[in-house]
Amino acid sequence: MAGLTRRTIPLTRSVATRLVLPLWLAGLTLGAVLLSLAFPTTIAADPYRVESGDSLSSIAQRYGLSQGVLEALNPSISSPDLLYVGQMIALPDNIVPVTTAARITHVVQAGDSVSGIAAFYGVAVADLLALNPGQSPDLLFAGVELLVRDDLAPPGQAESTTPIAVTLDPEPPANADPAPTTSPGTAPSSPSGIGTPAVSFSSSDGPKISGLPVSLYRIQPGDTFSGLAQRFSTTVETLLRFNPSVLPNRLLISSVFWVPRDGGIVESTPPTRTTPSPQQPTVPHLVIPGDSATAIASRYGLTLSQLQALNPDLSLSTIFIGQILRVPGTPDQTISASPVLGIDPASGDAPPDSIVPELVIYTVKSGDSGYALAETYKLSLADLASLNPAVNFNNLRIGQALFVPDIDLPPPPPGTVAAGPPPPNSHIVQPGDNLSLIANRFGVETSEIIALNDGIDPNILSVDQQLRIPGTMPVPIVSETVMVGISNDLQTLAARLGRLPHTLLANNPSLNDWVPAGTSVILPAREGVLVTIQRGDTLRGIAQQFGSSIDAIAGDPRNGVIGPNQLIVGQEIVIPIHVPDFVWPVADGIITDGFGLCRSPSCDVQHRGLDISKADGSPIFSIADGTVDFVGGSYCCGLGFHVIIVHDNGFETVYAHLNGPPPVFEGQEVAQGETIGYVGTTGYSTGPHLHLELHHNQWFLNALNYLP
Repeated sequence: MAGLTRRTIPLTRSVATRLVLPLWLAGLTLGAVLLSLAFPTTIAADPYRVESGDSLSSIAQRYGLSQGVLEALNPSISSPDLLYVGQMIALPDNIVPVTTAARITHVVQAGDSVSGIAAFYGVAVADLLALNPGQSPDLLFAGVELLVRDDLAPPGQAESTTPIAVTLDPEPPANADPAPTTSPGTAPSSPSGIGTPAVSFSSSDGPKISGLPVSLYRIQPGDTFSGLAQRFSTTVETLLRFNPSVLPNRLLISSVFWVPRDGGIVESTPPTRTTPSPQQPTVPHLVIPGDSATAIASRYGLTLSQLQALNPDLSLSTIFIGQILRVPGTPDQTISASPVLGIDPASGDAPPDSIVPELVIYTVKSGDSGYALAETYKLSLADLASLNPAVNFNNLRIGQALFVPDIDLPPPPPGTVAAGPPPPNSHIVQPGDNLSLIANRFGVETSEIIALNDGIDPNILSVDQQLRIPGTMPVPIVSETVMVGISNDLQTLAARLGRLPHTLLANNPSLNDWVPAGTSVILPAREGVLVTIQRGDTLRGIAQQFGSSIDAIAGDPRNGVIGPNQLIVGQEIVIPIHVPDFVWPVADGIITDGFGLCRSPSCDVQHRGLDISKADGSPIFSIADGTVDFVGGSYCCGLGFHVIIVHDNGFETVYAHLNGPPPVFEGQEVAQGETIGYVGTTGYSTGPHLHLELHHNQWFLNALNYLP
């Protein structure tokens, strides 16, 4: 593993000069000079990986060194305040922390391996895996925290005999007690039930800091320094003294730090600050992402108690984004983020025609840009950036969360809202409804509906009243899977299933012209192509992709769309294949032969149309608008006199056995219901009737599936 091997730094005369001279110029400690004299030829150095929260001074304190010694060993560090997580720095050979390391963890970095981590910390691979049950030796994920050493609970040992010496003083407290064994998964929850102590002890055992029993707490999302101080019955100043290397304004999720186990305060001399006068002018401060009460107080030179005094009606342990706090200042001062929401710096209030909104989360979707979002929410790009200080607006990502003002916006255009999770259940009361019927319909208890609808009278429901129902709306599914019982050609199977052959092929690409029995076939609720909605999909994008329209997809409930801006991730929708609304070609006829009837002993010849008996000379109507494509035939043979009409979207109709030459011509535009001939018995016919054929892209269809 790169960067984890021990290295030796040779000290030639020129190197030693480069090391000693800057120390003399900077007036740093004598320890660095003594170190260079004690090792005139080489310094054997151990590498150390910088962890979150580290600083050069905190590392030096941890190992009992001066900061100057570390600077001498690491001449490449240009500034002791500019360390980065994962950076490798050199420590004196074989040095150990002044305090016994009771628990060592390693956050996996890109390129790490189990064997490399084990070698770096001087432990066996088997021991490392034993401390991390379930961890694969061949598969590591960056960001995962591995336990490297745990003296608090040695494997197979009933009680630890290693004293835990945790102190902020030069020497461990004399009354430091041994730590009991802690089995994995047995650590109790923190007092609030949020988060779990990384290490826990009984009230009589465990480490102490400044005489107070402590335990390690693991940071959870939403934690703040002031909130944790309140939760553990202590003060921010005490937590800072327990954890001098922790940045209170930048708590890192899953990092650990010390908290008083049973509450308590370490008395210390408070910093000298100027107490705000009651008459001192104040200005509003808008809480933005990343703010905490501690950070705001520090920014304005206040203690938390002074900030609380300026905001007596607020709880500083639960500040929220968009909240307004009063801070010292004069009205002519520029207050960060105030222009974003139109706050009057003098009063802290919004103008009379404006309301100060809270902030809400907006999820970036395809096509978004910083400029477009700023315009949508009536902000400048700089104002939008001030609400999202960690966001690069030149590189927005789909699905990224942004903070925006919670203001009333015009509804988005139809089909532009990305698919989301299922919405909560609701019900509009219909005539005859009662609470019991509604509860049974949704499979819930009436008491659950009453609990969700404040003020509802369970005995009096009003028509059109909207009720909230427990649970979420089912994800719409508009297809079923059928099993083919009898082997058939695709055309016959489609006719029996009542779907176009193209619909079957589009949704079952493995089908061929012959479909054997036992084949599973996906059948959409209507003619068309099934689409399963993915995260980020919009109806407009899908319509454009398939050459359809939003109205065509959303206009028919059979397509599964609740609303053009209400797509649900995982739902199915149908991109419809347009089928004309046909009408009957003759009035009150009698069907004498259906589609698919066998016309040979082996059934290899089948009837490809629909025979409708009607009196000789009865008018025949075009079943849809179209263009006459063929007029012809004869009295003697085949279909006799017949007409072929072409309709929209690949459909075609044939009208055969007419009583004479048809009264239309090729190329003529005909309307639905227009007479195009008369019933007869020309060609191969046994009596007056109409032989009607319906085609779609050369496939023969059963017209009964499409006539009203």
